[in-house]
Amino acid sequence: MRLLFVAATVAALGACAASSGGARSAYMMGEENVTIESREAVRSSSVLDDETLLVELVSGQRYRIALNGPCAAVTDALTPIFVEGPGDGIDLETRFRSGGHTCEIRSIARMERSAAS
Repeated sequence: MRLLFVAATVAALGACAASSGGARSAYMMGEENVTIESREAVRSSSVLDDETLLVELVSGQRYRIALNGPCAAVTDALTPIFVEGPGDGIDLETRFRSGGHTCEIRSIARMERSAAS
């Protein structure tokens, strides 16, 4: 079990989910059901809503992780998230546990910069 602290950077990483004009970088969904090879490579994570996490690796690559069912405890940026599952990566067999809730992953999508940015 490894501990992943949710960063309080929802506004900064919110650009992953929606594109708006201005100086923000726009992202779109890329390849789905990918594997994040190493949990150690996670630089930051943030909560978009009670079913979605955004994860950024040290390389700058971003991923959108959709969770099965609402995981209300995950939405608290101060509550630690425990990552459970086989291996050292994050894949569809990985689970997040936070505040008494266990959340299974529905999908993992690589976020790609849009051509407009």
